[in-house]
Amino acid sequence: MGFVVRFYRQLSDFLVSICNQDRRANGKEPTASEGIRNLHSNPQPSSFVEETELPEARVLGGEEEALSPFYLILPLTKNSTKNFQAVAKSLMRQEYPHWSLSILYDESLEAELVESLIELTDRDSRIQAIEVKAPQTIQGSLHLPRDQEKDGFVGVILDEKTFSVDALSRAAEAIQAQPEIEEIFFDPESNQIGLHLSDGNPTAHRLLGYDYSENFALVRVSLLREVGGFRPRLEDQIFIPEPLPSVNWFDDGEISEQLDAWGLSWELPKSTFEKQPKSELEATRFILSILREYEDLRARFPLALSEGKSGAFCTWLCGEGLSRFGLPDEARQTIREVFVQYPGGTVRQVMTFRKDVRTAYPTALLPTGLRSFLQWLLKWGKAEYSFSDEAIWWFCLEAAEDPLREITYSYQINPQWQEAFPAALSAIGQEPFLQWLKTKHRLNDPLLQAIRKRTQPLSLDDLRIAYWSLPHWQSKFPRAFQSEFETQELMAWVASHTAERSDSGYSAFPKIHQNPSNQLGLNLIGHFCYASGLQQSARSIVHALQRVNVPVGLRDAPVHHFIDHPKRRDYLAFEPHQATLIHVQPVLHKDHEYCQAIYSSAGLIPRPDLYRIGYWYWELERVPEPWKSAAKTVDELWAPTTFVADAMRNSLPNLVTPMLPGIELGEVELIDREELGIEADQYFFLFMFDMKSVMERKNPLGLIEAYRKAFAPDDRVTLLIKVSSGDFNPPELARLKQAAKEAGVRIWDKVLDRKRSYGLIQACDCYISLHRSEGFGLTMAEAMLLAKPVIATNYSGNRDFMDGSSSMLADYRLQDLAGNCPEYVYSVYSPENSWALPDVEHAAYWMRWAYQHQEEAKSLGLRGQAHARQVLSPDKAGERLKSRLQAIYHSLKEKDYNTPQRRAS
Repeated sequence: MGFVVRFYRQLSDFLVSICNQDRRANGKEPTASEGIRNLHSNPQPSSFVEETELPEARVLGGEEEALSPFYLILPLTKNSTKNFQAVAKSLMRQEYPHWSLSILYDESLEAELVESLIELTDRDSRIQAIEVKAPQTIQGSLHLPRDQEKDGFVGVILDEKTFSVDALSRAAEAIQAQPEIEEIFFDPESNQIGLHLSDGNPTAHRLLGYDYSENFALVRVSLLREVGGFRPRLEDQIFIPEPLPSVNWFDDGEISEQLDAWGLSWELPKSTFEKQPKSELEATRFILSILREYEDLRARFPLALSEGKSGAFCTWLCGEGLSRFGLPDEARQTIREVFVQYPGGTVRQVMTFRKDVRTAYPTALLPTGLRSFLQWLLKWGKAEYSFSDEAIWWFCLEAAEDPLREITYSYQINPQWQEAFPAALSAIGQEPFLQWLKTKHRLNDPLLQAIRKRTQPLSLDDLRIAYWSLPHWQSKFPRAFQSEFETQELMAWVASHTAERSDSGYSAFPKIHQNPSNQLGLNLIGHFCYASGLQQSARSIVHALQRVNVPVGLRDAPVHHFIDHPKRRDYLAFEPHQATLIHVQPVLHKDHEYCQAIYSSAGLIPRPDLYRIGYWYWELERVPEPWKSAAKTVDELWAPTTFVADAMRNSLPNLVTPMLPGIELGEVELIDREELGIEADQYFFLFMFDMKSVMERKNPLGLIEAYRKAFAPDDRVTLLIKVSSGDFNPPELARLKQAAKEAGVRIWDKVLDRKRSYGLIQACDCYISLHRSEGFGLTMAEAMLLAKPVIATNYSGNRDFMDGSSSMLADYRLQDLAGNCPEYVYSVYSPENSWALPDVEHAAYWMRWAYQHQEEAKSLGLRGQAHARQVLSPDKAGERLKSRLQAIYHSLKEKDYNTPQRRAS
């Protein structure tokens, strides 16, 4: 089965990238028109597969004539050593005769090494030394033998220091053991080669006939011969690909022809929305159908789907559009709900999350790549994810509305593109990127020119990103963004150099009037699209910093395509500032390279010179052992409470700073008690928790016991425990329901959004949490801010915003986890830990007191509200954050943290 990969249609491209990496290692950063960008923008030779000969391999006769030959290529660079001699000698020592070695070098190679090369060629005719004049001409030296009868292997040796003949042989054996190739195909839209066995999914398996390791790349000669038939169009020896046409999504004939070629079906059923105005499926079909049918609507609303529920098209359709299409008023809400649900979102999420899909279809969102990605969606995506035809139609039509937006999005989530084309979304680095899109992915000139015209004026963040991405800028201005004088020098230098390119389609570069030197700022990586407490925490940090005028760049770290919100576009910033806060938890019980994993999932190329801060939550007095390795990848740690800070200090060597968040409630959507089945005269206690947060730690069973001790059956009182993610641990949920049933306690297993969650708290008379341990205690803080009296365990993170004058604190004693917990707890927490065992008698006393002294309890709630507003004020949180950032920036300046020497180290 074939794995469609970005294979080197011109294998020499790989060698060019190696040479450019060598230039960077020697402090010679390619200019805006050099480096990796030359792979596709420079003139190319007339063909990749030249039918000329390498030195003949010595054939000893007998059965050995049937063995497969190796044609090996070893590029040398300025930094090369005599290790290439070891490669040659290891080959010469083999009894296996069928090999040849072409060693490529340029004028930068030391004379002594050139002499050693010549000696090798004199000793063995299978070794050939080829001098090339420049990196981009190396490809002219890559040839295949004329011998059509024998298959074999072409290999590029990537690292002569670690090359092993044994590893090469094992790779060849593995390739030879693979099944016969039934079909080879070339996709001209994505410049990809793939191999099929019957009905093979191109994203499910490795490429047949190809092997890649850390020190060599190996491919069958027969495969290259096949691919040689797909040669690029040539004009005057220059590679000028013909632009590919975009799919006309409104031409049924064109789409049917393409589907017939693939042997696939894809229909948009006729809508009956006028008869079923409450059907979201029929509403989706209706929206897609009228956009495909009515050209005037597409002209009037070019971003009909992209703008979403707040866009001009949805607004028009829910008003004037109802009359035009004869729809009843009740269709209005259904149409809005369709835009809220975003039918194409699941398709986009899978494309974003699946690394193998992104690798196979890196241009899936571009006009020239969407066609080939459609084939994957229809043939394999539907089977694996049950995508509906309507969802695929929505995705395709939306992607086609604004190619610039999709090019931007593709770049923002592709670290390889970011590394190859620094600052490509700004006018500073855009042109090389556009030229590469033209030659590599065959975008047409009108589209590229439209992108140039829509390029925004140079911003301060653009300048920062470009500076931190380009080593030769940093070498020339090592104290930019620290020294005001050198920052102004950089700005003047950029202005003078970019002015020369005004004829390339750019608008004039404006002068930046801000002084960017020493300006505070923070990059924040967090779960901005995953509805959770961590999302709320990250947003509270952003809000607090905005209150004190500190700019923040937001980058989403995705969790899972099934649960994340698909609208990531607002959270794809790069890292323009000198400090990054990583608000993502280390993985429990797993040693891993923390930062590397986070950046990879976020689709972001990391800056090597940043000051990185981890902001982590924890619930116990000891942090997990694997956190020690994660802590080594950050410069310091921030903790949401002193409890978490102490836990970190007990185990980790990093500087740890308590950073209590600011909490500000959003909109409250009131919930009527009648909806909950609670009578108006009943005193209403509430507790809320998520089953994924470990039920034993949240301790609802202890709360039920306190409730039973506090009240008689005829008391006008009720306790509601609202559970989320009940299906996460069905046995524990069943245990909870049984205990609740016996005590007359209500269980509500329901997921609520933030507004409804606030409304539920607002509906209660008293909030209670008899937790064993909390890192922070968000629901307690929210209840206090809503002026509800709160009963809570007098232990752990909630103590930072609760005291005896503002709340009712229950006594406790510490208890070891070992031997005192259900077995599942130990899969999350080490048994060496301890936590609180709340005193249920004391908790019952407070519950009884609140019930019998309801007016006094209300007064306590108001005092708690005032206290929480002061302690958890976003303004005060912003000042705390700003103060620490100022200290960090001052330290970086004093220590010259961002010097070229540190970057090199």
